Amino acid sequence: MALAGGALVATVPAHALDPIPGGFATWHEYEPATPGGNPQTLAMDAADNVWYADSLSNQIVRVPTGAPATARAYDLGPSTPGIGSIAFGLDGSVWYSDTANGAIGRLDPASGAVDTYPLGGPFDWASSLVAGPGGDIWFGDPQNYGLGAIAPDGHITRIPEPSGTEIAILVAAPDGRLWYPKDRTGELGAYDPRTGLFESVLVPGGIREFTGLSLSNTGDLWVGGVDALTRLGLDGSVKASVALPPSPAGYTAPRRLVPGIDSELHFTDPTMGIGTVSTSGRVTYSRPPFAGSVPDRLAVTSYGSLWYTDALRATLGNV
Repeated sequence: MALAGGALVATVPAHALDPIPGGFATWHEYEPATPGGNPQTLAMDAADNVWYADSLSNQIVRVPTGAPATARAYDLGPSTPGIGSIAFGLDGSVWYSDTANGAIGRLDPASGAVDTYPLGGPFDWASSLVAGPGGDIWFGDPQNYGLGAIAPDGHITRIPEPSGTEIAILVAAPDGRLWYPKDRTGELGAYDPRTGLFESVLVPGGIREFTGLSLSNTGDLWVGGVDALTRLGLDGSVKASVALPPSPAGYTAPRRLVPGIDSELHFTDPTMGIGTVSTSGRVTYSRPPFAGSVPDRLAVTSYGSLWYTDALRATLGNV
């Protein structure tokens, strides 16, 4: 089985000593849809299609997880965007941050048409695009110390963050609020678009430098910090605290947090590979059995298959 324009590299049993995320028995690795490309930013839509950005080929690629050979690559135009984030509109459009050109792009998968909306400043860039209430796409606005929203018609609104936080990670929670880490404060920020109010919530446990933030499948938040993960209720209550064993680097930095289909959590660590926190709080690590593999971005299907981009091998994989 092959991706369009690429080939299936290997399907091999995982190493017997490596716990397997999601209970799968084999690892799969796929070359980019366009030869010479490099899958990077990763997202999963509601129909279990994986979407990845390929800045080398200047494309966004849709990979149906049930049939990877039918991948479709969409060209984004003549300029290399350096895509940092992908989100999906209510109408099925694909929005992406064009970090190299200080803009936000919109792809219509039905027609392949691409629209570009400049952010205005020479150093502006949009971080962590998420679909928010009302159909707008929200994003962190680090250069201007705030938040931004782009409407379906391309109109952009900017909102300053009261404490001057550079918002790099943003999560849209079920309570309608947009949550983000406030580095060096030990707090999360929360913005309610309905009221225009900001709030700060202290994360117990002493986390000062945040490494990741994600929703859990129970509707609360997973917060990543050095050597630690905390599951936090939207009322600020602690649901779980997980101490991570130090890696050979001397510390563990959980990044790219994504929830599984139950209450488990997956993340990556540059040294340890893919980490999984089980529903009971047990931490295990696994690594794809391909030479020099360094999993980076993660996404999970509705049936529990874990997909990843490989930063070193420039491939897409799943287990």
